[in-house]
Amino acid sequence: MLYMLHKGNDPALTYGGGQAPIVHLEFDLQSVSDWATKAGKRWAITRGNAGSRYFDDYSSLANLSQLNWQAIQARQWNQADIKEAKQSEFLVEDLVPWALVRRIGVHNEAVRAIVEHFLTTTGHKPPIQIKLDWYY
Repeated sequence: MLYMLHKGNDPALTYGGGQAPIVHLEFDLQSVSDWATKAGKRWAITRGNAGSRYFDDYSSLANLSQLNWQAIQARQWNQADIKEAKQSEFLVEDLVPWALVRRIGVHNEAVRAIVEHFLTTTGHKPPIQIKLDWYY
């Protein structure tokens, strides 16, 4: 999705602001799955896009080995099998507590300043970092 926003050439998208305003929230997988289990929230790992008509899903971190990590880490994905595997997801039912956010990744200093301003009213203030390698 981020790539589509970056390109801005998909007629189905109503958003046209590009990737720069997008904020990434980083979580620790083990912490989130532990929290979700204790809170009675369902969670799943998928081997592809959960919005597609078909995908394999797992509810155990032991199944992380089932993911195609080479495809997930690929910077080029014009092959269909790589494109599908790159869209693997970790999903949690309903919500994840703000306190579990470990880091916030932003595209530039302007967005970092906006996020920092919003965090002035929160108790939990995860570090904010410009992470250009998280963008296209």
